Amino acid sequence: MVDAAMESALKLKSLVVAAHRQAAYNNDNLSSDIVKRIALTKAPFQQAVIGALASSGAGHGPIQHSRWLIYQGGPEAALAILERKERVPGFGNSFFRDDIDEAWFTVRDFVKAEMPEDWEQLDAIHQAILPIKEIHPNAASFSAICAQRLGLPVGGELALAMEARAVVWAIQWAEVFYNV
Repeated sequence: MVDAAMESALKLKSLVVAAHRQAAYNNDNLSSDIVKRIALTKAPFQQAVIGALASSGAGHGPIQHSRWLIYQGGPEAALAILERKERVPGFGNSFFRDDIDEAWFTVRDFVKAEMPEDWEQLDAIHQAILPIKEIHPNAASFSAICAQRLGLPVGGELALAMEARAVVWAIQWAEVFYNV
């Protein structure tokens, strides 16, 4: 039997996977671009997947780093990262400022309503950053919350990205490979 917390985590996973798929269909990510570029060389699909995975870094770095920031580093760590003029993991895309991706609004609203403790941690970081730089939580932040809630081991975040992207990569590879 699945308890309420895991049921909520699984619902979040379905929302995160759907949002990642939509972003991939919109060609709004590096891994999709890599798959299409490799397909142009007429390389097999497996090589395109390896290239896409390599572009993500070990354990899908952005999600893993965002997970650390939300659950361990907090606002102080985010401010220190900004001071060093580095990118803040899990922040930067303009999904929420520009109203460009409805799927991520659904994810954000679900986390706010169903996972208030996680939302408060993420929002505390966001509020600390905003006076210095107008950047907002992105897909990595919500994927990190999902990985944490699912109990994935650190480094297992790549499983979320793979589930979301593999089907889209196959379609994108085939379109380019077969010149469809």
